[in-house]
Amino acid sequence: MSDLSVELEQLRARVAEYDRREQEAAEREAGLRRDLAMYQLVIDHLPMRVFWKDAVDLRYLGCNLGFAQDSGRQSPSDMIGDDDFHMGWAEQADAYRADDRHVLNTRQGRPNYEERQSRPDGEAWLRTSKIPLIDADGALVGVLGTYEDITEHRAAEQARIEYQERLIAAQQDSLRELSTPLIPLAENVVAMPLVGTIDTRRAAQIMETLLEGIAALQADIALLDVSGVRVIDTQVADAILRAARAAKLLGAQVVLTGMSAEIAQTVVHLGADMSGIITLATLREGMQYAASRATETISGS
Repeated sequence: MSDLSVELEQLRARVAEYDRREQEAAEREAGLRRDLAMYQLVIDHLPMRVFWKDAVDLRYLGCNLGFAQDSGRQSPSDMIGDDDFHMGWAEQADAYRADDRHVLNTRQGRPNYEERQSRPDGEAWLRTSKIPLIDADGALVGVLGTYEDITEHRAAEQARIEYQERLIAAQQDSLRELSTPLIPLAENVVAMPLVGTIDTRRAAQIMETLLEGIAALQADIALLDVSGVRVIDTQVADAILRAARAAKLLGAQVVLTGMSAEIAQTVVHLGADMSGIITLATLREGMQYAASRATETISGS
């Protein structure tokens, strides 16, 4: 075989080797593209949003489809190389990037914190987590973030809290009415029987209910029965007496019934002005007094 033939054969062998390697490279590239497409398909179907940025300029290197759509873009490829200042949430860009820098500087993740996000279609609330991306050599290469859209959950929770607050307020109103009942006994006569412990707050409720009832019912006589109250301190006793005096200013005669020896001692200790307040031993006597006053009014007219 001539030298030319040998060289030609060697050239053909090198071309064949080149073609083989090129084919292998193409197959590897196709395999990598398939793997990349599969990875993208997987993260696109995650219920959470996923994104990652470089460690220097904090520009987006990739994300899933949901994240791209939240930003107002059509696909993840539209995000690559861009930053937060060019997104729908530009208003929060400085805060987002500060969180990124903190994660990178500390090399520690920040899990499950809530933050606001402006979007083309309105405002959302997120539960976000971020971690630093560190390669095999220990170098920082980026920051990885994920978040869940908790807007609906947050709105539902807020609605639940508001409903609970309204329910508690309604229960408190009901309890207040039960603890300070004002009972119309006859025309222009009301009675308020008090039972249990009276503290400063309940004393204020007693005054409010008594005065509102007298004004609304145009009562001339108000029976304030304390026979169901066993213990009362000087501050509460003073509040009850002030309520009685305030009722008098509305034109109602206050009759205090059922006063125990302990309460009487407290009143004496106060040195309270009892002028204009009639005291009777029992509610029954108070009702009889009210009936007699009504009879006198009718006779007088």
